[in-house]
Amino acid sequence: MPKVLCFGEALIRMTPKDFAPIQDHAPAGMFFGGAEINVARTLAGLGASSKVLSVLPDNPIGERFLEFLSQSRIDTSAIYRSKERLGLYFLEEGFGIRQSQVFYDRSHTGFLQFPFETIDIENLLEDVDLFFFSGITVSLGKAVQNFLETLLQALQEKNIPICFDLNYRSSLLPVREAKRVFSHFAQYADYCIGIEPLMLDEDDLQLFDRDKASLSDLENRLQGLKERYHLKAIFHTQRTLNVSNLNTYQAFGYSNQFVSSCQLQTPILQRVGSGDAFAAGLIFKLLENSALQDSLDFAVAAATLKCTYEGDSLFVKKETVTSLLNSPKDIRR
Repeated sequence: MPKVLCFGEALIRMTPKDFAPIQDHAPAGMFFGGAEINVARTLAGLGASSKVLSVLPDNPIGERFLEFLSQSRIDTSAIYRSKERLGLYFLEEGFGIRQSQVFYDRSHTGFLQFPFETIDIENLLEDVDLFFFSGITVSLGKAVQNFLETLLQALQEKNIPICFDLNYRSSLLPVREAKRVFSHFAQYADYCIGIEPLMLDEDDLQLFDRDKASLSDLENRLQGLKERYHLKAIFHTQRTLNVSNLNTYQAFGYSNQFVSSCQLQTPILQRVGSGDAFAAGLIFKLLENSALQDSLDFAVAAATLKCTYEGDSLFVKKETVTSLLNSPKDIRR
């Protein structure tokens, strides 16, 4: 199976149990994650080969995280160690009308201070068949961006496909700056997941209103972005959650034509990482040279399945995802 290299920051998530707010003496769960780590782990579970380029602290916490990656069958040969700290984020899960909230604590981490320019890129890419990164990594400052651009240029020279999951977080980068930065890095991508905050033209400085967009609007947007950034394909996910905590998941893609996936519904146990599961499922099927329709359906199934598991990443066999698609009672077309 082809190997996927994922570049991004490893994080620990802390979440109070039972939808409680962050407060003194609140019991909480601790989860290893980070967008690219989640994608790599889901790919490994599906049966693909994955490798992570990241930084972990040279202490017992870093050791436990490294063990977690190794036990997940992820290639850790590009995990570097640092004397600096690991990033954290805190999630308060919403309930009813109370919205979820995320608080980051990721300043001065080993990842942000690591001298990536010292890495031997030739050696790093020796066994890589596809590269994955997200907009979260793009949002982590100039030093990370400079190394990422050098890496992307090397990947292009070697004709290694590049997948960019926009995964925009307004808490990390304001809209106007994100429009400029994300649009710059999208020029390197072969596959793109998401439509915002990419620019269709130099005057496109507002976020696309996905909630009010018709299917025709969405098709035109995807086609326009595919052509502007010379992508092989671009994808967009659409999720709705009703008052009964029932999540409906669907995706759309544009390659040579506009494609809609099946719709899947499930009550949510934990939504964290469902977008990363979608990305991993999509990459897995693209590497199998599957049709766009099959790739989208599989990715939606993986994302929906993640909503039924606690933790930051989905780790199941390919057959588990496929069986969900073969269960008609859960699918709406």
